[in-house]
Amino acid sequence: MNAVDGEPAWVLHARPWRDTSLLCELFSHGHGRVGVLARGVRGGRGGRRALLQPFRPLLVGWRGRGELPTLGAVEPAGAPLALAGEALYAGFYLNELLCRLLPRQMPQPPSLFLAYRESLGRLARGTVEPALRGFEKHLLEQLGYAYRFDRTADDDAPVRPGGRYRLEAGVGVLPCLPGEPGCSGEVFLALAREEWRPEWQGEHRRILQAALEPLLGGRPLRSRAVYGALRRLAGDRRRGRAG
Repeated sequence: MNAVDGEPAWVLHARPWRDTSLLCELFSHGHGRVGVLARGVRGGRGGRRALLQPFRPLLVGWRGRGELPTLGAVEPAGAPLALAGEALYAGFYLNELLCRLLPRQMPQPPSLFLAYRESLGRLARGTVEPALRGFEKHLLEQLGYAYRFDRTADDDAPVRPGGRYRLEAGVGVLPCLPGEPGCSGEVFLALAREEWRPEWQGEHRRILQAALEPLLGGRPLRSRAVYGALRRLAGDRRRGRAG
């Protein structure tokens, strides 16, 4: 990789690098996840430093060989998305997933870039759980884990709405043995259709996060813990008002 100009991208994460620079993780349309050094941008209030924020569509360029090229021109490609509260932490969760699961400088299908952009839009509109679950499912598919949630993995039988099933990560949907915890077939069929009903949110969350867990290598996501705590707090407040 020598020179790239005008590449659509989003900032996933940025942290200080030495005295005046930032190390930025980008998710780009044509190059996947890219780490770049933004030299000399710290301390300035305007220019590139102001643009290098998550949830803002950008056009960027970079120069150099190796794993950390130098950031060049940065231009806005649209207005920043106004994420706040639960949606903001959900957005950080998506960013951390991409940082953890995508290798640097490996191009990804354009559909993943589109799915990320659409998921951020759904977060901005307040549809948090459907945005997260839809993106998790799409990311698993792009990573080579396209589970068939409407068929069993052991004998390719159709999942029955009234049956009880569980997901075995890396294998697929399996019927539950007597006394074994699981979910109704209706929940798995809804997941296959990407039908994100509120009453199935908890089950869909547990199924997809169980599928992602082995890929994360047993290392917890910091954003997931914060988002979970925020969600529980919101639930406690709703129950308090109802009481």
